[in-house]
Formats: sequence, structure tokens, C-alpha cells
Amino acid sequence: MNTIDASLLPALLGRTVAYHAAFTHLPGVTVTGAVFLSQAFFWTRTPTVQKRDGWFYKSQVGDEDSWESETGLSPKQQVNARRSLSAIGVLEEDRRGVPARTWYRINCDRLAQLLAEALDDNGPEDSGTSQILPKGESRNSLAESLDSLSRMPLVRPKVGTITEMTTENTTENKPKLIESGDEAISSGLTRAELAERLGQKRADLIAKRYGSDKVGAPAVEEMRRTLRT
Repeated sequence: MNTIDASLLPALLGRTVAYHAAFTHLPGVTVTGAVFLSQAFFWTRTPTVQKRDGWFYKSQVGDEDSWESETGLSPKQQVNARRSLSAIGVLEEDRRGVPARTWYRINCDRLAQLLAEALDDNGPEDSGTSQILPKGESRNSLAESLDSLSRMPLVRPKVGTITEMTTENTTENKPKLIESGDEAISSGLTRAELAERLGQKRADLIAKRYGSDKVGAPAVEEMRRTLRT
């Protein structure tokens, strides 16, 4: 038997369902109903469905193009979800064709009205905005991620490996910074002046790395043009 590891998870998981937790605030709508509505809302926004005035077809079961394959909901769960959504006027259904098929449409105006009322009744802490803002551990994780991003190199190198770049920074940049510090001490530069000089040297180094022989202000402009492309 082949070894299964975490790298195979994306292939095993398949497609992703966009779940909107705010739908659970709708009257009488459970998590199951919110899952069903989230998937229906996704299809409502596709160009093909919009050309049909919001109507789309889905079968209950099947390997593809069915509620079961896309949401994992059983036929019974689908019926309960449809009933709760139809009761509040959010889901519209129509039987068409031979053999007859059930077509669906989301009444987006009604959905927006009910959702606004529900979130307003629940107060600002339960608003749609608060649901997407991280709290507690999630907020800490987000802060750690942003902190990691802030420590990444400003410009992505076009050639060479990460190891080469790290080696280059270690062997070239540190002596330059130390030398600049000694120079600042001997010449009596202020911290602001030292920071400006170090920043200029950094800009010169980046410009040189990208094949430019410019220094000073032209090097800064060269770096800015590189970042914009």
C-alpha cells in the first residue's frame, strides 16, 4: 500500500465550498441551510446563471453537478434546507422540462433585507464585519503571519537561490553596515543622518544587484521602478 502523507490533502479534499456563516442569522436557518444557501449564492453570481435571470439547475445526487457532490448534504438535509429557505422567501424553485427538473433561484433582494435586519437585531458584535475579523488566537496567528511577511526581502531576486541571497547578505551587507556605523561615530552623524546614509547604501546595493550602476538618488528611483514592474 502506498504511503499517504499530508501533501496529498489538497487532492483528497477536492473543491472548496464558500461558506457564509452570516446566513445562520437568518430566521429558521441552521448550519445545514447556510451551507446550501452559500453554494446556491455562489452559482447565482456566475455569468451563465445571471444571463438566465438567476435560475440554475442542480440534481439532488450524483458524482457531479449535484447538491450532494458539491456540499456533501444528503437528500434529507437538502429538503430541510430548501424548506427553511423557501419559508422566508430567499429560495425560489420551479419545475421545468420533460422529464421535469427542479430549477433554483436566490431572491437576492429578500436575502439582503433579511440579513441586514438579522445582523442589526443581533447588535454590532454579531455583524457581518465582526465575523470576518480575527479574534483571540486567530488574531494572534494573523499578527504572526503579518510579522513574518514584514521580515521578507523587499525585492524578489531575479536570479540565484534563497541560500545564495542569504549568503550574500551575510558576507556583504554586515561589513558595510559596521563600516558605516564606525564612520558615523567618527564623523559625529546623528541617528537620523545615519539611517538616511544606511538606507542610501541599501538602495545602491539593490540597484547594483539588478544591473544598474547608479548611486544616490538615481539608485532610489531605479529601485522604485523595479518595485512597480
